[in-house]
Amino acid sequence: MQARGFRQFVLPGIRKVQGERALVCLTHNVLRLYAAQQAS
Repeated sequence: MQARGFRQFVLPGIRKVQGERALVCLTHNVLRLYAAQQAS
């Protein structure tokens, strides 16, 4: 996954990686919603 400059996970362990991935996805989606709102 390479979204918004994110290239690698920082924290060790599968649960921490899942949490990190969730934050990256959340940020990506919030920024997309913000951009869509600004466009309309």
